[in-house]
Amino acid sequence: MQVNNRLIKSGLIAAFFALPIWLVSASGMPQTDEEVDRLKEKAINEEIYKLPVWSALLHSENGHANISDANFLLSHKNFSLALELKQTIEFLYKGDPGNVCRFPARYYWLRQNLDFPELSLDSCPEVVEFRHKAPIDEISIVFASETVSQPASMLGHSFLKLSGKNDRGIEVSHAITFYTDINTYNLPKLLFDSLVIGKQGYFALSPYDEMQRRYVDEEQRNL
Repeated sequence: MQVNNRLIKSGLIAAFFALPIWLVSASGMPQTDEEVDRLKEKAINEEIYKLPVWSALLHSENGHANISDANFLLSHKNFSLALELKQTIEFLYKGDPGNVCRFPARYYWLRQNLDFPELSLDSCPEVVEFRHKAPIDEISIVFASETVSQPASMLGHSFLKLSGKNDRGIEVSHAITFYTDINTYNLPKLLFDSLVIGKQGYFALSPYDEMQRRYVDEEQRNL
């Protein structure tokens, strides 16, 4: 899935999409058509599709979809925040129970806001592995200052630090960061591509110590 530099590519199970899922472990069965219709009606009546978090989960700005990939947006051919909400509810509660593995953060958000029926994430191997190996008891925002040796760093770089005890009871910290593909040293072109056209990018999960060594020791940047 290729995306804009200001937005997101899937990868890392949509890392920013999946941040709260380590809390969830439940089971549920597909709902009847009538039950699903009631869930959709409740969601639309309460207008939760207008909430900023829903737009953020969909990487939408001013009602416009910034990602057109059919693997990410169920309503990609006729996108709207409300339609994507209704189709997400149908996808989660009317079809295969394993569908929740595709949109765990959307599911968790719906559970938080509307107390929707529980679904199981235990059958999602990537989700289970993520929450076991990269626990999130604490979230910090880290800013790496610019360095004159790298033009692409002129605005600095922000990323998330996730900390907690893993499945072996060991305190660990990880960094989730978003990178763009930098394939030119032409600064005007780099700025134009980054701010106007957009560049391809991806999320990466790595041990925080590695990021700290890279920025502080290797690049002599401040965190």
